[in-house]
Amino acid sequence: MAFSFSNFWDYLWNAYGHNSGLRLDHILLNPTIAPRLIEVGIDRNVKGWEKSSDHAPVWISLKADF
Repeated sequence: MAFSFSNFWDYLWNAYGHNSGLRLDHILLNPTIAPRLIEVGIDRNVKGWEKSSDHAPVWISLKADF
């Protein structure tokens, strides 16, 4: 399955099985924080859990600013 930026898959139409999802959840960064962005990801593995949500968590890593 090719990587997808989707983090929501409708159960009714087996969207996850067809890799046909939507990007519903976003993380917005202001101009001060944006340069500290290191990594962005979607934890798609949670879709394999029993009774999992139709959403997958979206996360970011930021460089510490001390």
